Amino acid sequence: MDRILVLSLICSLSTQGVAQNNDGIDESSPQFDNQGIIFNTEAPKIGESLRASCIVVHLTSRDSRSVKWILKRPGELEFAIAVDSVALQFRSPIPRLHAFHKQGTNKWEIEFSPLERNDFGNLTCELSNTHPKTVRVTRFLNLHVQPVILESSTRGLTANIGDNFTLECLASGYPPSQFQWVQTFETGTYGSVITDNQLIERWRPYFRKQETIISDGPILTVINATMRHRGTYICSAKNGIGSGDSWTALVKMNFAPSVTCEPRMVGQAQQMNMDAYLECMVEAFPASRLR
Repeated sequence: MDRILVLSLICSLSTQGVAQNNDGIDESSPQFDNQGIIFNTEAPKIGESLRASCIVVHLTSRDSRSVKWILKRPGELEFAIAVDSVALQFRSPIPRLHAFHKQGTNKWEIEFSPLERNDFGNLTCELSNTHPKTVRVTRFLNLHVQPVILESSTRGLTANIGDNFTLECLASGYPPSQFQWVQTFETGTYGSVITDNQLIERWRPYFRKQETIISDGPILTVINATMRHRGTYICSAKNGIGSGDSWTALVKMNFAPSVTCEPRMVGQAQQMNMDAYLECMVEAFPASRLR
């Protein structure tokens, strides 16, 4: 009977283990609170301040732990920016990163003041002395930035009548931008006038017109281009941050010359040595010359 009791006690002790979570971390050991990293604002913007905090639970009075703050920008290696109450980065020319932790408390904080364009990426709190496991919590820091249209956007192009062409307006910034296209163009003719054996060319605009083209993205495609598609296209990018940005692209159309002469007939009195003037207007691109 005693032997059975001893065996039962041994089996009971062997099946009792330390509670662990799915990551194999002892749930009673120090770890980060389920809230993760907390920002004091949901829309951090360049030029403003941002305070981030993380809380460690299951700390005892005898625990002496440190928390390291780490930043990893997309495509770059991660690097430490603060440990406990000491800021390691962004200290010159004017310190703009501050770290806060009071000994004996379970809360660690950092403050960017102000935020700059490169202060984005994975922001991580990492707890010290957790070997062999790494105890950390990460949150993506995505800055709200007004749009800046990129230099790789279309500056201009030359097309033929009946062609298809595409204009691109590429913008950085967050949240993603909404785009609007405005076309400004003139209708008129090139005038060619011969005066004292010199050919003078000038543009005679009939009128100027603006037309708003609604686009749900940064790419504007024109199918079967006509004369009305030549002119200046202005792309505006806005995302609710700042005033947005704009970009100008010039579209030129190649077309055959069209000649109009006014007046069609010029009278000349007999035996009168007088000059006769005939003015012809030529519309074409590239510009044509009259002979």
